[in-house]
Amino acid sequence: LLDTERMSLARSNAPYPRARSRHGIKMPSSTKKPLVIVTRKLPDVVETRMSELFETRLNLDDKPMTQAELVAAVKVADVLVPTVTDRIDRSVLTQAGPQLRLIANFGTGVDNVDLDAATRRGIVVVNAPESNSLSAAEHTIALIMAQARNVAPAHARLVEGAWERSKFGGIEVTGKTLGVVGLGRIGRLVAERALGLRMNVIAYDPFLAEGRFRELGVGHAETLDEIYAASDFVTLHMPATPETRGMINAEALKK
Repeated sequence: LLDTERMSLARSNAPYPRARSRHGIKMPSSTKKPLVIVTRKLPDVVETRMSELFETRLNLDDKPMTQAELVAAVKVADVLVPTVTDRIDRSVLTQAGPQLRLIANFGTGVDNVDLDAATRRGIVVVNAPESNSLSAAEHTIALIMAQARNVAPAHARLVEGAWERSKFGGIEVTGKTLGVVGLGRIGRLVAERALGLRMNVIAYDPFLAEGRFRELGVGHAETLDEIYAASDFVTLHMPATPETRGMINAEALKK
């Protein structure tokens, strides 16, 4: 969105193009900027650039918007910038004003937006697939290390005044097997970092060609059962769909 606006401005010396009448006389065009409403706090550099290009309403307090506040936003906004925690469902979109033309999700997926309802109203839904991929991958590795070294329970006991080093020593991740379910952007980044820690990495992704697993240097699991049986740690990186929700259940853990 920002790159498109920047390119359009670069093609003209004026901030906005001037309209011409049928007789070739220049007529002043409206300088009203699109209203962009942002539902949560975004990185400062993003908010600054948005404010330069558009009329913006930012959420500097980062307080989650209620459904009523989301409805109020879509009634007046030209562009809505939600995050994946905001539920932009049919009940919200049916009350959107006719000027709302774009929902730009600040995040990897669009699971939080009712795409069918948006399409019916002519609203384009886009996402920012690279916006947090690296952060998510690094956080995944941090969680693996925290689990391996019992960081959370050890910290809790330390706060209580107990020093139980032998009890919370944990395990080394070197040589352990990480099972990655879903080798998309984040899954690949996690696999790369796990290999750097000298972990054995196997992955399951039914949509990926065999050669891609070899290129990434990871083992190819033909089924989820192979992942469950061989892995010391399992990490999931796929969209939340009816097929994937609840896939890690009691039956899977028995394997």
